[in-house]
Amino acid sequence: MNYGYAPSAKESPLVLEKQDEANRYFIGLYHYVVSAIDLTHKNVLEVGSGRGGGASYVTRYLKPAQLTGIDISSEAVAFCRTQHPIQNLSFETGDAEALPFNDNHFDTVINIESSHCYGSLETFFQEAYRVLKPKGHFLFADFRPSHNINPMRKLLLQSGFSIRQEEDITHPVIQALELDNDHKKTLIQNIADPKLIESIEQLAGIQGTRPHTYFKNGTWRYVRFVLQK
Repeated sequence: MNYGYAPSAKESPLVLEKQDEANRYFIGLYHYVVSAIDLTHKNVLEVGSGRGGGASYVTRYLKPAQLTGIDISSEAVAFCRTQHPIQNLSFETGDAEALPFNDNHFDTVINIESSHCYGSLETFFQEAYRVLKPKGHFLFADFRPSHNINPMRKLLLQSGFSIRQEEDITHPVIQALELDNDHKKTLIQNIADPKLIESIEQLAGIQGTRPHTYFKNGTWRYVRFVLQK
């Protein structure tokens, strides 16, 4: 789960299989970020693969030669291996700040709405740079307090990346939160332990929670980058 992305009227609607329709806004964020380059036949790493839905979408629709998802949670990795038995997709336990791969190994690294949880953003960016092949791409998207966007950009440049694209996508993220609000709220109410509902609603960005409010009032911004080694 992520905060989602709602395309503007100028963007072509995303064509999804029936099984994916319920996750349209979550998938929309992945699609918008990773479709900035052609992943066909590429060796791709997703750092922070979580429950694996994004990695599954990218593998099934965008056809990389291989996609490896890593997550620090061994429980999440075990879930992904059971839930997403897809050809050319694998999951491993790994630390974003100490990636378990050789230098110059991947054509593309993906990181979506995960880096705000890391202890050292600088170390992660250095690791992403290290495992990328020369001229490889880093597709990165996350939210930050507005005053932290410039320092984050500076860290990306200091790590050696060239910025090919940068975009503030806060508005379409807000749109997705609001359009998918009732669906997510119903799902949470029906499935979650009642003691955890308030915390899960915060995590999901339900209307009236801190994430939704902070995006609306400009305290937080959501940005996406296309970077190159």
